[in-house]
Amino acid sequence: MPEIICFEVTNRCNLDCLHCNKIINTRPVKDISIELVDRVLTEAKPFNPRVVALTGGEPTVHKDFERLLATVERHDIDYTITTNGQNFRDTHKALIRHASRLTGITLSLEGASARTNDKVRGAGSFDRVLEAMDLCRRHGIGFGVQTVVSTVNINELEAIVALVAAQGADPINFILMRPSPRNIQEGLLLDLEAAELVEQRVGQLKVVTTGIRVDMTLGYYSPWPLFACRPLGLAMIDVDYNGCLRFCPDLSNYRGAGSAEDDNDVVADLNEVSLQKALKAMAQRVAVFWQNKIDHTAAEDLGPTDHFPCYYCLRYFNKADCLDL
Repeated sequence: MPEIICFEVTNRCNLDCLHCNKIINTRPVKDISIELVDRVLTEAKPFNPRVVALTGGEPTVHKDFERLLATVERHDIDYTITTNGQNFRDTHKALIRHASRLTGITLSLEGASARTNDKVRGAGSFDRVLEAMDLCRRHGIGFGVQTVVSTVNINELEAIVALVAAQGADPINFILMRPSPRNIQEGLLLDLEAAELVEQRVGQLKVVTTGIRVDMTLGYYSPWPLFACRPLGLAMIDVDYNGCLRFCPDLSNYRGAGSAEDDNDVVADLNEVSLQKALKAMAQRVAVFWQNKIDHTAAEDLGPTDHFPCYYCLRYFNKADCLDL
């Protein structure tokens, strides 16, 4: 512990996707302190983390993006970055200059055509992400793709795999959409039956010979109530743009949370305490979480959505109290 350190490096983004469950560009915009990243990585060394994951918002819009990369690189640890690829023509040069520990990037794509993708991500976004893939190929940057499955693209899963395989991507990860008022209003959120069918179809795609690894990010249906994801196993920790250790990156800065401050999943402020102290607090929070879930399970008090682990956590942390879950 922790195997993965996730830094949400900014709450800014150059897109405003219909399905996004992050609050972006509406609060005072802020980028994570480079000095804090440097200190956290120094204090993390005894725990032997395997990789740093840079996310956002859109991480490439961090005001000191190249210095951020140089800081991570200096700690001699592998890193990845998740990006929408919209400004990759400008930012890929910084990645090339700091590629000694870059293990790959993940590009976001929501459809097999501009018509589908741009309906969710905005006009021109499909062409720009394909340009990013081309730049990756030309400069030897390994890349994968992530796709959030919605009512818009549910019939294109096979076509999306074929497209990104032809572009040289590996792997592709499908993600079940997390609920928020906006994506529900837009009619994008899958019902539970459709969500389970997506899992089956992705399972079928895994065994098809396409030359690309196909997988599904955790959050799909689990028959085991005590299923443990990476944050619950302390294998992943998440640090937000304010420098706070959060319970899980999928809960942080959540669009649709009942609290305007959205801080009920904050474990510790790393501007004020050491990583060691914050990890102890995290272990205590995880223990309380499991005690609560054991009680609910024993009392047979779990509803259908509670077998989707991310839905359970949304309820537990009051992140979707405005929704009918």
